[in-house]
Amino acid sequence: MIARRVFSLGAVAAIATTAAYLGLAHTGAWTRLKRRLLNAECTADCFSLDLKQFNYAEYYDSLFDLSHSRQLSAVATGPSIRAEIREAFAGANLHAVQPESFRVLSTERTPGFALHKVRLVLDCGLPVIGCVAVPRDAPRGLALLAHGMGTTPERCFDLTSPDYMGAIGARLCAAGYAVWCPFMPQTGNAPSQDNLVAMLSFEGISYHNAVCSALNLGPWVCRQMKIPELPVVRYAMSWGSIVAATLEAATSARTPSVLSGFLRDEVQLVNSGWVEARAGEPVLTYLHQVPNAVNYFFPALATLLRPCPLYFEIGTGDEMNGNAFGRDDAFTRIQSVYREADAENSVTLRLFAGGHQVEGTEAIKWLLTRV
Repeated sequence: MIARRVFSLGAVAAIATTAAYLGLAHTGAWTRLKRRLLNAECTADCFSLDLKQFNYAEYYDSLFDLSHSRQLSAVATGPSIRAEIREAFAGANLHAVQPESFRVLSTERTPGFALHKVRLVLDCGLPVIGCVAVPRDAPRGLALLAHGMGTTPERCFDLTSPDYMGAIGARLCAAGYAVWCPFMPQTGNAPSQDNLVAMLSFEGISYHNAVCSALNLGPWVCRQMKIPELPVVRYAMSWGSIVAATLEAATSARTPSVLSGFLRDEVQLVNSGWVEARAGEPVLTYLHQVPNAVNYFFPALATLLRPCPLYFEIGTGDEMNGNAFGRDDAFTRIQSVYREADAENSVTLRLFAGGHQVEGTEAIKWLLTRV
């Protein structure tokens, strides 16, 4: 169903969308734009601070060092990937984890939850760093949280200085969920992601497979933390929504998923004059370059997702996910695909007053009806 009621955001102010899609995050232009729109010093600069404070810049550089020292290998021994989407993952299997690689790097306790920073290593030799949060009371479920560009797992749990993720990790904990949020390797801009994609490709490793596999390892991470087996949901934002959606398509797990900040007709975007006018800018992503990429974005991707419950959460001021690029038409086509599987009521679009950001309030209520 589509909900036309508009909700105001309580956690963060509206944020402009265009710069994120142009790879301007973590640049001076992006910083100045955010300061002007948000009037918030931390929102403008917190990613730069987080990148250094939480050692993600060092982690990013270390991935290239692993390639230089020949410590990466073209191995993927995890769950089988659905045949129709293997091309997007460059293989037939997700990555498994090296069983003895798990380490707890730090623990921070808050009144409502404990936040553990952990490290593990995929079977291909690629390390993963992320945060697992455990609520004070026994968790009702496990939320796999996929963040977007220009943020960190820690910021997703920061209620005092939230960014466009709206402290959704902390809010999911408050709703009773344990949360696994792996860091998506990048330094806040498209070129940093593209360079890593290329390096891994030369090692026979798919960046997209690695990122999706890291998210999928949430239950394994919880077992290492001695957390009982839990029902699983997903919450994703921006590019994280494509990570979560393609992971669902790969596994057919039917995991209830909130997809925030990403809904449009991708064909309409790619064929638009808007893209043509930006020939020298990093507008499109590595996944757009895969043959048959149209099948791995909405609305075509819905064919591989039905009948998985989906909740789209889009700000009315999110220009890149507005009707200029076919948002409502794309959702209508998704509904049609779900209707063919007698699952039309399993897909929802919620519009709220805001920009490219997590709203969360109604989405969490929706998740609570699922798990």
